[in-house]
Amino acid sequence: MMSGCGGNDENTGLLGRANIEFLRPIGLEETQELIDYVCRNLPERVNYHASYHMSAGQSFQDKNEFFSQRGTVYLVGMISRGDGSAFDGFNCIISREQEDTSRFGRFSFQTIPGNDESDHDPQALVLWDDVRRLIGQYFERVPSEIKK
Repeated sequence: MMSGCGGNDENTGLLGRANIEFLRPIGLEETQELIDYVCRNLPERVNYHASYHMSAGQSFQDKNEFFSQRGTVYLVGMISRGDGSAFDGFNCIISREQEDTSRFGRFSFQTIPGNDESDHDPQALVLWDDVRRLIGQYFERVPSEIKK
């Protein structure tokens, strides 16, 4: 299972269940492939907004060099069962382990501070678990392939 690395409150209880750590940081395009994989393998629908910051221009070090570089990525959305029995909002979170802000390190469902699992719709929690399972399967399928 892909919960967290263990030990602190963020990796246990409700937050541990809501946060799905990726085996490796992935870029925006691969994150979109991951979402497609989840949707194809469960009767779900995902609506999301994705964006990224770009920098382009003349290099400060070499005035003759032009650069174009993707920076911080952002992805937020809503996932729902095809039959409407469960839905929840989510964010993809930038990896904390690296300085590269163009890659995500985790999929995080929305929680309300101070609430525990009993305060959440049981069907939404099952949805979280199903998404967790499929994210794990996705990374088993493409364990070390790094896409840009």
